[in-house]
Amino acid sequence: MTTDPFKSHLVALLSIYELGPFPGAPIPRYEGPSDWQTETILRSLAAVASRMWSAEKVVSEFKTARSQLVRSHFIYQYCSGC
Repeated sequence: MTTDPFKSHLVALLSIYELGPFPGAPIPRYEGPSDWQTETILRSLAAVASRMWSAEKVVSEFKTARSQLVRSHFIYQYCSGC
């Protein structure tokens, strides 16, 4: 059974992307044989990953803001009865 280096790279890359954004996580670079198709696939995956990480950041910021708002509302409700 021969292993295609590009497929092996895609498996590693997608496994990392599946975990979600981790600051400082190394993104493997493909160093094997390439042509216009591999370059196009890698460029598209990089764009999709960038959009995914941007969306993850927005969701995280929303959750943080929501948590702070709920906490502030709770403190206000609690203290208004003091």
